[in-house]
Amino acid sequence: MLPLHCADSNENYADELVAMTLLPILIGLLICLAWGVAKWRGWNFNGLQYILILLHLVYPSVSSQILNAFIVDDDFGDAGPNSLGLESSFMAVDYSIATTSKTYNFVAIYAVIMVFVYPLGIVAFYASLLLANRRHLSPKHNSQVDLKARPRHLSPKHNSQVDLKARP
Repeated sequence: MLPLHCADSNENYADELVAMTLLPILIGLLICLAWGVAKWRGWNFNGLQYILILLHLVYPSVSSQILNAFIVDDDFGDAGPNSLGLESSFMAVDYSIATTSKTYNFVAIYAVIMVFVYPLGIVAFYASLLLANRRHLSPKHNSQVDLKARPRHLSPKHNSQVDLKARP
């Protein structure tokens, strides 16, 4: 993915972080809206599969972008003849943002909130889906589960014409 700051030199990491985190949320809301309209109209549209695909695609890059907000380079200090004697540190992903600036304060607070939405939230969402469907996924552990009641996409496909033991 082309970094957003390459397209516009006035953009900084804070703008890129906000764009990268809000765009998937907006796309997810559009999918939910389409899902609701389809359900209202009686159309066959399962938005959950598209939301899962979206989350699967954006999870690594967006999570990495969020976690990069916490990397600070503090190798700047009174190391030169022109130094003012001030200790300073900057964000490692964008050296135009000092850790003493208001922009950094915004990025730090926003990144903490987004950690609960993306790196932790998506994993919790997948875990809740698996937990809710655990009996359908592993019927061996529950003898009362009716295999015919399993969703079609979770049922194994058996082909009586294929004999796996006959392989050379």
